[in-house]
Amino acid sequence: MPNDPMRIQLIGDSTSVRGLSEVAVSQSIEVYPSEVPMTDQRFGLGEVAALIAIVHTAAQIADLLVKTYQTVRSMRKMTIKTPKASVTIEIDDSTSRESILKQLDSAGVR
Repeated sequence: MPNDPMRIQLIGDSTSVRGLSEVAVSQSIEVYPSEVPMTDQRFGLGEVAALIAIVHTAAQIADLLVKTYQTVRSMRKMTIKTPKASVTIEIDDSTSRESILKQLDSAGVR
């Protein structure tokens, strides 16, 4: 039985969020634009952006982040918010899918 879909909000710099949206669409993941709450504009960046994605598993989120980083090399961190949890993932060349999954799991995102 497949997992029920979950709505997640992804928040990061505008270039990374645009890249994330493109990768999500290429993987048939539904995405929608989202407003960035004032409390989430703490990235210290000129332009913060967000989107809503409909996913079924944490693995989809991890794959999405890894593929986006491979495409948008300037992406350094992304905040993932669910109704139950929030976690900011720091991303660089050493970040693996497994390490992202561990961070998501520790935040209760499954």
